[in-house]
Amino acid sequence: HVERFSKEYHTLNGPNASSSPGCASCSKTVYPEEQLPVLHKVWHKFCFKCAVCGRQLTLKTYEGFGGWPYCATHYPATSHTVVFHTPEKLRTKKDPSSMVHHKDSDKPVHGSY
Repeated sequence: HVERFSKEYHTLNGPNASSSPGCASCSKTVYPEEQLPVLHKVWHKFCFKCAVCGRQLTLKTYEGFGGWPYCATHYPATSHTVVFHTPEKLRTKKDPSSMVHHKDSDKPVHGSY
């Protein structure tokens, strides 16, 4: 998180940055000495909390997802995409004998070519 913090700090405080950006949580002015630039946003240190339970977070304790901070307990679980469960994949999982083998190989090939 330290490298990300450094990059975001310089991006947010570069020559094109506004003098006092608003906090991503409370929208109030965040002065440079109290800035916590994380997840491409600026936060007050005391406003940087879990999006679900409101627990105070730090650069070491947060997990970012969708541009918002979460504690380890409430970090959203990721699941397989719809593409992972294609009809062909499900069919061959149920019946491995339905897999098509390529003539020049011993390796099974899904589908026909």
